[in-house]
Amino acid sequence: MGRPIKDNTLVLVFARSPEEEMRHKAIDQGNLLFDALTQQTLKTIRKTGLSYLHMDESSQKGETFGDRFTNAIKTVFEQGYEQIITLGGDTPQLRVSHILQAKKQLQENKFVLGPATDGGFYLMGVHRSQFNASTFRELPWQTSSVTKALLKLVLKDKVKVFKLPTLFDIDTAADLPQCFRLVKGVSTTVLGIVVFILGIGEHGYHYQFPGALLFNSSVAYNKGSPFSC
Repeated sequence: MGRPIKDNTLVLVFARSPEEEMRHKAIDQGNLLFDALTQQTLKTIRKTGLSYLHMDESSQKGETFGDRFTNAIKTVFEQGYEQIITLGGDTPQLRVSHILQAKKQLQENKFVLGPATDGGFYLMGVHRSQFNASTFRELPWQTSSVTKALLKLVLKDKVKVFKLPTLFDIDTAADLPQCFRLVKGVSTTVLGIVVFILGIGEHGYHYQFPGALLFNSSVAYNKGSPFSC
């Protein structure tokens, strides 16, 4: 039996360490970026007041991503929680409101999904009654079709789905310029590190490590992508 829980919702941050992310995502100096993104995610979660657990590769169990992700969710439910909000650590636009909205919708017995622009998702909110380890394990994880497959699975059981706004996550260097097109939703620390990685001071940005980003008002902002990655 699980232990008594004051709040039946837990936020599960399922994110690899910066060093491990570097092995899978070829971004120069990416360890700085991934560490900043994870710390920003944890800071955002703390503002919600919800219980949370950060699981990196050292505490994940299983051979495949599907195994590890499913096992992590199963472990949390076994601890006595009724609802889980899962997050990655590579979504710079994540806000407190996204997490609190997910909790609200879970309390109304809905399945919650925060789609990512690449076909995956940055947030999944699932109730214990909606979770089946065997079927979750077999989904096409880490592919662009996982969101559609997940929704098909949930809708098959006639569970209502609530979708949060679609956000982007960072998988490759080609994703970095997106931070500037959506600058209002990205922290100055992350933006500063992106500037450092891309080396784009000549485009009108002044970088002061480790995260102060000041815009040169004399240079017009280009809403497109002037960077070469």
